[in-house]
Amino acid sequence: MSGRSAELAVVPRRTAVIPFLKAGQTDMIVWMETENSLVEDAYRAAVDAMTPAQKFARMHAFLHWVRDLYARQLREELGDIPDERLKWEVCLRLYCGDRRARELIEGKLRDVQS
Repeated sequence: MSGRSAELAVVPRRTAVIPFLKAGQTDMIVWMETENSLVEDAYRAAVDAMTPAQKFARMHAFLHWVRDLYARQLREELGDIPDERLKWEVCLRLYCGDRRARELIEGKLRDVQS
């Protein structure tokens, strides 16, 4: 090292409140306060620096990634199914937590299968 001493930057750590389900629970979210890691802090800083258009593009790309992942999983589980059925099966997996959306999607699946 040269004659200068290395200085570490002191970065204030933020605390996050995150939801999680305790084992055996299905309907109640418990909020837990936790300290962010340095990786989380760096990620947050990068996202905070994005423009709204960049954030939207990132969200859009992530949605496509998740939909493709679900489609691959469903093809493995259900075999070779028509694209129209696959589309609604993916929707069902994405929106299974929304009762009204699930009812609409299940109706579409009945139409596709008949």
